[in-house]
Amino acid sequence: MIKFFKNKTFISYIILFVVTIIISIPLMNSNFDIKQGDGILHISRLMGTYQALLEGQKFPNIMYNFCNGFGYCWNIFYSPLTAFLPLIFKIFIQSFSLCLKLFMICTIFISGITMYKFTKETTKSNKIGVISGILYITVPYKLTNMYLRVAIGELAAFIFFPLIFLGINNIINKVNRRDYYFSIGVVGLIFTHNISTLIISVLGFIYLLLNIKKIDKIVIKKLCINFLFIISITCFFWAPMIEAISKVQYEVFIPNRMGSIESLSRNGLDFTQIFYSNTKDSLIFNIGILNLIFLFSSLYSYKKVKKKYKYIYCIFFALGVLSIIMATKYFPWRITPFIFGMIQFPWRFIGVSSFFISFVCSINISILIKNIRTWHILLIIVAQVFNIAIIFVPRLKYDLDFNENDYWYGDEMVLEKEVINSACASYEYLPSKAQDNREYVLNRDRYKALICSGNAKINIQFKNGTHMNIYLSDIKEDTVIELPYIYYPGYRIKMIANNETRTLDEFETDNGFVGITVPKNDVAFLELKYEGTKIMNISRTISMLSMLIYLNYIIKNNNYN
Repeated sequence: MIKFFKNKTFISYIILFVVTIIISIPLMNSNFDIKQGDGILHISRLMGTYQALLEGQKFPNIMYNFCNGFGYCWNIFYSPLTAFLPLIFKIFIQSFSLCLKLFMICTIFISGITMYKFTKETTKSNKIGVISGILYITVPYKLTNMYLRVAIGELAAFIFFPLIFLGINNIINKVNRRDYYFSIGVVGLIFTHNISTLIISVLGFIYLLLNIKKIDKIVIKKLCINFLFIISITCFFWAPMIEAISKVQYEVFIPNRMGSIESLSRNGLDFTQIFYSNTKDSLIFNIGILNLIFLFSSLYSYKKVKKKYKYIYCIFFALGVLSIIMATKYFPWRITPFIFGMIQFPWRFIGVSSFFISFVCSINISILIKNIRTWHILLIIVAQVFNIAIIFVPRLKYDLDFNENDYWYGDEMVLEKEVINSACASYEYLPSKAQDNREYVLNRDRYKALICSGNAKINIQFKNGTHMNIYLSDIKEDTVIELPYIYYPGYRIKMIANNETRTLDEFETDNGFVGITVPKNDVAFLELKYEGTKIMNISRTISMLSMLIYLNYIIKNNNYN
């Protein structure tokens, strides 16, 4: 037991944990304004997902209170980990806000661990690993995502950048066969933040090209195995999304709806914002004074970097600088492919640059301070915390009157499209037909089914969440009924008539709602429930089986080592 507590890795984790607690102190204030930025959207999403789980949805996608009570879906389209992992804390606590705060604190700490692991395994130095972890969790942009934007997707993405590149290094250098870090990192990133996945894909591809001399049949085989695992494990996320896209035009997939190359080019930073923050700046994009100093020291440190990791040091320096340039308005975004428009804001590249820069700066520190001692690490922590305090304390916001229960249903839909709703954001996950008929959605009765064409008598109808029962009589040929639910694939409608039960096919009505065609009958009973689609069931099974095979793959690799 004593040996365990003297273990260098354990001590390093303790240091990173202490730093995490220090920089998380503002979150511990019960009056911290958690609803600012994207915060209220994430709190509402947690509420809606929790609500769907309590209702018994096998696939907790439909947040039935949202969008004027017609149901709104985030989870088919938006990365799932940021909805489900924070809810683990709901087992022990009541507050959704506190769940979100605890999740953010955990992501900060774990990202420090993954950065430590990457740097330690690359440099074979525990002290360099600790320093890189400290720099990584105290980078100002990361704390902007926590304190000012409450952007938990981007915040959690920091966990996976080091794992992806650790996996790539292990594959191309054929190190101890632990290639699985690559697929763990990519799967985690896909499940966390789609935009960060696109960004890291570009930079990761560049990194592979710069190591092309090391790529042989064995490396290609390992990459293919990992990509196969990535595709199959994430199947339950991307397959239902593709299915939804194939059936209906949703707002989020309309070209230029969520971002364009033109807007990307307009939103670039000035170089001055990289070096320092003006008191008028609402968000912080500078890379930190300590990082800046030690990054410039590369001009001196370069010649003294150890040969065994000098090449990756140079590549990371180049990728770090490239990422910074890509965050500015001086990068030629207008000539890039249209898919990059989904990045929305080029300053997101500052997050990725912090990974590369933290690695480079930690090595530079080890060169400038030849014999790193505990007090050196303590001094780095004090300097970073002091810098953070100067930057963020004046910008922290508090709300004494916030009550998360006021947002359980979200704000009522309004006709102005630019207005953000607390539960539905900009309604980007609505069908385009519903978005184009917002006045209809606003004024429609949220509890009643409506006859669109044909003729039938609705005797009794009862709606409870995503469950609804309807009793019909005198149904004429091909009567079309619109149900009080926004259209998302997965609603199952059973009809019982003449002692027979059959399933009716759902479709999207002209208003973006769930519609059905009821055949001619004297009397019929309709039972509606959200159960998900066949593709959801199949893809979930594939993902679960792939995960089991993948765990076996990891165990075999570790046993081999």
